[in-house]
Amino acid sequence: MAVTFNAFNPMTWWTAPFGGHVTAFPTQKPKTTPIEINARASDPGIAVRSGTDSITLEGQTKGPGVMKDIFGFPAADLARSVSFTLDIDSAPTKDLWGNTDYSEKNSRIFTVMTRKGQSAGDVADALAAKVNRGDDFKANVERAADGSATLRFTRA
Repeated sequence: MAVTFNAFNPMTWWTAPFGGHVTAFPTQKPKTTPIEINARASDPGIAVRSGTDSITLEGQTKGPGVMKDIFGFPAADLARSVSFTLDIDSAPTKDLWGNTDYSEKNSRIFTVMTRKGQSAGDVADALAAKVNRGDDFKANVERAADGSATLRFTRA
């Protein structure tokens, strides 16, 4: 790896030994290792299956529900969601100086609240938009003819 030094930028004396940029977190996994995915859905209308670097959503959402008390009367609204994590166990929780920092770990949790009647493709699009806003992973949605949708993930 070539080390560059810019005489017009006095801060390159600091960044050059680290390959040209400095981060407060240690290096991440190589892009070729499989992404660990933990997916779940609290909405009974959506089924979620995890695959290698992907999740598949099937069905149509039921949306929020009503929780009833022991007498059968409405007691509270019940929100439902689809969520997953990407490599959350390997996310660093300490920076280079030893300070605890959970921001990297928290940025790998993705959740979408469901509405009644959403298709699997609609939920997948919303989840992909959340993933693509971050800087660690990128997601693409593939819709199937049967109404299911697959999110495929790559490391950014």
